[in-house]
Amino acid sequence: MWITSGSVSAGRAIPDPPLAATCKDDYKQTENRGNRALQKITLPERPDWRAHAEEVGFTFADMHGEPYWDETSAYALSLEQIENDIEDPSTELHGMCREAVAEIIASEELMTRLAIPEAHRDLVAESWRRGDPEIYGRFDLAYDGQRPAKLLEYNADTPTSLYESAAFQWQWLEDQLKAGVLPEGTDQFNGIHEALVARFAAVFEPDSDLHFTA
Repeated sequence: MWITSGSVSAGRAIPDPPLAATCKDDYKQTENRGNRALQKITLPERPDWRAHAEEVGFTFADMHGEPYWDETSAYALSLEQIENDIEDPSTELHGMCREAVAEIIASEELMTRLAIPEAHRDLVAESWRRGDPEIYGRFDLAYDGQRPAKLLEYNADTPTSLYESAAFQWQWLEDQLKAGVLPEGTDQFNGIHEALVARFAAVFEPDSDLHFTA
């Protein structure tokens, strides 16, 4: 069984650049039409997860007076669903998006329609033609558990949801396995952390200085 936290990310990273496919809850509720229906399972929260979140710097587990991180439910997927319905479409979608970018940077009309500031257009086009390295992208997908996922939007090189998907969700899985809440052999549909490590190693020279802002 493969598990993904319902409120955060359902993404296995694909190198060059890593991709994370995030499935929106609104599209996950579906009637059962055989074994391919997406299964939502109810789970107990870890008793000390809020204290742990504060300890590791996950200070936005609640936002705007409402819960952001929610571990009262998760979604169970089969390997077939992951490979055929999410990974394969995500790879194809990424290729289609790259083809679209190549068309857009060659057209002033398309640049205008997409509201790309005129002062930045040459910089964008030159960066693309140079093949400047990409780091990470996140798909928002609509998925009902039965048909291949469909694209809602592509957030490229945008770090939103990255920490909780790459790190905190893994700790959740480990804790729930240790507590016996999840059956032995359960894995998460998420390899973002490993893919990011590999991508940074490919893009940057050893001992490079990297500067991040938050």
